[in-house]
Amino acid sequence: MAGKAITNFLKKIPGLKAPWEITGPAASIEHLSPTPPATEYRKRAPGSQIHRARVPQATPDTVYDITFYNRDVRRQGQLVGGTNRKRLVKYEVDPKENQLQASDVPPTMGQPTRWTRKPLLEYDNNGYT
Repeated sequence: MAGKAITNFLKKIPGLKAPWEITGPAASIEHLSPTPPATEYRKRAPGSQIHRARVPQATPDTVYDITFYNRDVRRQGQLVGGTNRKRLVKYEVDPKENQLQASDVPPTMGQPTRWTRKPLLEYDNNGYT
């Protein structure tokens, strides 16, 4: 009699079932909560890491040249990304060319300067100075 009263009392409690009445994934012995606690999947926050990030860096002479346009006539003799030392072209500028002539007028405010367009492939040293 007392056992029957206890079972009737336990049946009235919502969410409490006998093991053989449970169905679905919760019936499995290996059932876990679908969301683990935050301490389990993130030990440290991304902003407070112990180790610094390692960024790969290399000097230009140790980088492998992966040019695929070796038969392109327009790009012959150019320095490819600053990496290929075999085809390194040294550009020498005559110091007399850099000197301003007395007749050259410096640019002033309000006067447009005259520029000429130059194709990208005609820049010396890939545009780096």
